[in-house]
Amino acid sequence: MKITTAKDILEKNGIEVKLTSVMKDGRRKQALSIGTGNVVPTVYQDTLDPISDEAEMLLFAEQITARIPSFDIGSLFTKEYFLTHVRSCLRPATSDNESLTYPAFGDLEEYFRVFMNPFNDDSCPSVIVLRAHLDALEIDELELRQAARDNLREQVQILPMAEVIAALMGMDVPSGDEELLYVATTKDKLHGASIMLLGDVLTDFCKDHGLDSVWIIPSSKNEILLVKGAMDRVEIDAMIREVNETQVAEQDRLSDHGYWFTAA
Repeated sequence: MKITTAKDILEKNGIEVKLTSVMKDGRRKQALSIGTGNVVPTVYQDTLDPISDEAEMLLFAEQITARIPSFDIGSLFTKEYFLTHVRSCLRPATSDNESLTYPAFGDLEEYFRVFMNPFNDDSCPSVIVLRAHLDALEIDELELRQAARDNLREQVQILPMAEVIAALMGMDVPSGDEELLYVATTKDKLHGASIMLLGDVLTDFCKDHGLDSVWIIPSSKNEILLVKGAMDRVEIDAMIREVNETQVAEQDRLSDHGYWFTAA
């Protein structure tokens, strides 16, 4: 269903909606905000694609608005809340001047999100940190950045690929073969690719596995793959581009090439 059609259906049924254009993952996208209040769910075209008729759209709107988290919105705008809930994130470099950003890895940038308490197993509402937030709360950039890295570090999870696959399939972890591929993400599986920013974590991984360096493959904004052993850069980049084009949703893509990390 087209986003404009969804808007018309909801308005016809007395549901307040707003069609907006927002910056998401480094790209300007059309979005539909549903409902009223301090926190409203926002959906994008790819979310609406599977919906085929009015009844499905109304059911979807009812379900998504029922999942709105309950929290004190006023607490979000305190210095303590920001510093205990902010985390570093990664996205393709943008020309966004409103949010606080730092260049990273040439084609990416570090930015910051304040994460709220998750209201289900699959998502967690968050707010991008703007420069105006820091001015209003009298937070120093370095203070925020340090807190964001520390909070991210507490979320780190690195597991062998075989263990991840076994858990998904409900099987025992195979033994015997040396594991060459590891999945690095956050415990809540949100914006886990930002682990690339933690040089100390990657250095510890290399030391623990007797490595001087490791390949980093950004499989999406939510996770990266750490590859032990030599690989050809051209082949890696070609593989990443193919996977991005065929298996990764556009809003979840981070980069079309791999990164070579050398331990400190």
